[in-house]
Amino acid sequence: MKEKLDAGAGFIQTRPAVEIDIVRDYVSRLVSLRLTHRAAVIVGVPLLTSAAAARTIGDRHPGATVPDSIIGQLAEAVDPRAEGVRLLASMLAELAPVPGVTGVAILDVDDSGAVAEAINLSGVLGQAGSG
Repeated sequence: MKEKLDAGAGFIQTRPAVEIDIVRDYVSRLVSLRLTHRAAVIVGVPLLTSAAAARTIGDRHPGATVPDSIIGQLAEAVDPRAEGVRLLASMLAELAPVPGVTGVAILDVDDSGAVAEAINLSGVLGQAGSG
């Protein structure tokens, strides 16, 4: 990664991430290495509106996985779309205060209305510079 930054890369984007504790640890390492002073850190977060979408995320994003617990939440939900919105909102809210995180890229969006709902539900609007 350092080589890419030395070559002029202006940002670092993660694979889709749903386990925010892992993201916190990763970004904390980037902060300690002072890499976040050289580039923006954008965390990829998926909009998961069904268990099937969660199960196949690795097909669309090699190396990315979704824990069985989240797949189960979506599978058991009466309204998987609403559960996906709630999950995305939770991830956004958890990421907002993480030192070193500059922003997020919401991935696998086939429902822009769900994204807007999640952003509003998360409460992150107006929190610029919190991370």
